Amino acid sequence: MVKELDKVGAKNKDSISYVVYLSDKGDEAKTTLAAFAKTNKLTSVDMTLNKSGAKPPKGYKLNPEVTHTILMYSGNKVVQNFALDKIDAAATKKIVQAATKVFSSKPAKKGRKNKDKRRRKKKERKKKERGKDAV
Repeated sequence: MVKELDKVGAKNKDSISYVVYLSDKGDEAKTTLAAFAKTNKLTSVDMTLNKSGAKPPKGYKLNPEVTHTILMYSGNKVVQNFALDKIDAAATKKIVQAATKVFSSKPAKKGRKNKDKRRRKKKERKKKERGKDAV
């Protein structure tokens, strides 16, 4: 599956893909990930270890009953979530199709309007403050 996602990511230069491996076996896990990346000549998927070891990252609400969780984001929002015990050809096909769709779509610019509005207000406040000092 990772090799297939690497191919999808290579076609979509604006995409970011990574594997977060949950393991308490620090150095051994690093070696395994590095060997996998080298053997499979990964170019667009980064491999990393979870800082908390085998514990899921806080706030992600991962299902502890499954072995693999695949999350796909657009902007800062999860748009696809796969919770699997095994990754077979059928699951890989679904995941790659979803990744292709997510990578080819533009992330929603939700919140951008408010961010721009806050910037304008901040500039206006600074301008007013400068005007007070320039008496």
